Amino acid sequence: MATAMLVILTIGRFLLPNTEATSSRGSIGIDEYLTELHILPGSDWDGRELRDIRFFREHGINVVRVLRDDPVQFPQADTVLRAGDILLVQAHRDELLKIDDTRDFSVQSDVHESLEDTPVGLVAEALVRQGSDFANRTLEELDFRHRYEVAVLALWRNGQTITQRLAHVAMQPGDMLLLQGHKDNIRSLSEDEGLLMLSAESHTPRVRRKGILSLLILALTFALAAFNILPIDIAGLLGLGLMVILQILSFEQVYRSMEWHILVFVAAMIPLGQAMAQTGILGFLSDEIARMVGHFGPYALLAVCFAITALLTQVMSNTPTTLLLTPVMVKTATSLHYSPLPFVVTVIVAVTASPITYISHKVFLVIMEPGGYRYQDYARLGVPLTVCFFVITLLLVPVIWPFSAVA
Repeated sequence: MATAMLVILTIGRFLLPNTEATSSRGSIGIDEYLTELHILPGSDWDGRELRDIRFFREHGINVVRVLRDDPVQFPQADTVLRAGDILLVQAHRDELLKIDDTRDFSVQSDVHESLEDTPVGLVAEALVRQGSDFANRTLEELDFRHRYEVAVLALWRNGQTITQRLAHVAMQPGDMLLLQGHKDNIRSLSEDEGLLMLSAESHTPRVRRKGILSLLILALTFALAAFNILPIDIAGLLGLGLMVILQILSFEQVYRSMEWHILVFVAAMIPLGQAMAQTGILGFLSDEIARMVGHFGPYALLAVCFAITALLTQVMSNTPTTLLLTPVMVKTATSLHYSPLPFVVTVIVAVTASPITYISHKVFLVIMEPGGYRYQDYARLGVPLTVCFFVITLLLVPVIWPFSAVA
């Protein structure tokens, strides 16, 4: 990490483009946040309608929910506020920072206990399709809010965010709508052929009062594994189970957080590794590597291990490369009476520290669009970085994990 930072701060500034992100679909860029205002007993707001309270207009605050003991309300101009109500409001970050407690309300520092399971809804991004029924029609003409029971918070067009008088803006193909509504309504809207749903994020208030308990469970999980009381996988499952039992997480949240494509991929690679061993391919690759470089010593084998891994990960990504090469290098090192540990570590380093292409690691792919990078930018900076990591690996790995002979 230190070497990478040094390279980027010195020669990296000349190798990377000085351009802004060139996202193909743009960004909504709504710099607004949600917070909660608790109406206090004796407040002047008690019994008044939303439209009669100037405070919200003066601070550019939009009340998106009124949360109370009865079901969540979608506020209207004539919604009557009551003492004890919790208002979920939306405003610009700078305006929210100016808000402080008054005799009428207090800014919630923690989520109210009764809001733990309140389905506040989703915020989603949707693209107006070519030939859509939405094209050349305004939200007012479509009666969008009442027809779909979903609010349009903003509209993106040609790099500009439109947040005022949306009802009178005729939509065009390619326009991006920032929507807010109940998850069922968002799901129904996503089935409309006129819109392409790009993303949907939950805005259910987080239960921060259980944060300490979560940290304790995390510490317990690590402690059980660190002191060899339980294997790390069993300890992790135990910690996850406690999170669900204590209602810190729901089964739905656990399910959504699973990287299912990675899980399926790893599961599919297990029989492939077995097939390589049973068909003799594993032994063949190991014997060939040992035959070609084995007599040059362990450092030469370590260099070849890094080079093969770094090249293969450019086309196969990090996970499959690790799963394929680790057993090969273990068998090769063992056959030459070396400890397999330094070679396994080298494989792990090479697959994560060879940023020559954006395919080599998922992280490199993630930063491509926000950074405005092109394919050649990765090679331009990745080649010198990979060479540096190669040298560091050859110097440090044998010191930390020696080539001790296998008994």
